[in-house]
Amino acid sequence: MPAPPNEVADLPPELDDILLTALATEKAERYERVPYMRDDLRELRESRS
Repeated sequence: MPAPPNEVADLPPELDDILLTALATEKAERYERVPYMRDDLRELRESRS
């Protein structure tokens, strides 16, 4: 498993779950559809506003 993105870049820790899900090796662990990832990203953005 890769290091959480916020450990290697200046990113909010809340973004880790989204990015690690998108990058998962196993297909079953990744987003089933791009709109699901988009929705999670929007939700994160709105929660940080």
